[in-house]
Amino acid sequence: MRQPDRAAGKAATLLAAALATLPLPTGCQASSGSRKPAIVVLAAASLTEVFREIGTAYESERERPVRLSFAGSQTLATQLREGVRADVVAVADPEILADLVERDLVARPRQFATSRIVWVLRRGPAGAQRRDPMDLAGSDWQLVLASPEVPAGAYARRALDALGLREAAEARVVSYELDVRGVTAKLRLAGADLGMVYATDVRPDDPDLELVELPPGVRVLAGYGAGLVREAAQPDGAVAFLDFLDGPRARQILTRAGFGTP
Repeated sequence: MRQPDRAAGKAATLLAAALATLPLPTGCQASSGSRKPAIVVLAAASLTEVFREIGTAYESERERPVRLSFAGSQTLATQLREGVRADVVAVADPEILADLVERDLVARPRQFATSRIVWVLRRGPAGAQRRDPMDLAGSDWQLVLASPEVPAGAYARRALDALGLREAAEARVVSYELDVRGVTAKLRLAGADLGMVYATDVRPDDPDLELVELPPGVRVLAGYGAGLVREAAQPDGAVAFLDFLDGPRARQILTRAGFGTP
């Protein structure tokens, strides 16, 4: 069994990601006749699909392009500390957002959504009986988790502590990933059998992965927050995007995707 990555290696990987330049526009494109400059939005990886839809809705309603860049919340925070330019940031941990506000990197913070931590299993052959994740301690399962430095990893460990499975889980971890999309990718590639993600990370009809709720009485919620980047090149557009995020159309999109209210 491969051993989990060492802390130094994970830190170096996070820093390397932070120093990288922003990727090309994702999901939302400006019309060729648009005169308004694009709004740059940094968002947690677990918001990828829903923010693409929200960005498209914003562009359609406000006729202003949006550029989206996704990564683990801790990586996004590091990017801002290292001087990456953006207009809006949305993360999966209120503490990360509060730290950015305290550093005077972000203003006008607000909570806009929640999601809950669940088990995620790689589906077995058709007709095979599903195994119970709560049997982890007596199993030979290989487990994949998000890195402890990112919110999904911290929330997962909180859930494992509440379940009394932290020690058993850590003995079966084959890799720590930089974000939840890394966790689901590892499972899809059959690199592990079981993981923990947000309930909004996998569709109910996913052919490869299955979500399993935590037992009654154990509920770990992730809180999503967003704010205006202090050095925003387009502060008016950033404020308009944040207002849109709080509005009924974005709320409808978030609810349809399974996100809860703050």
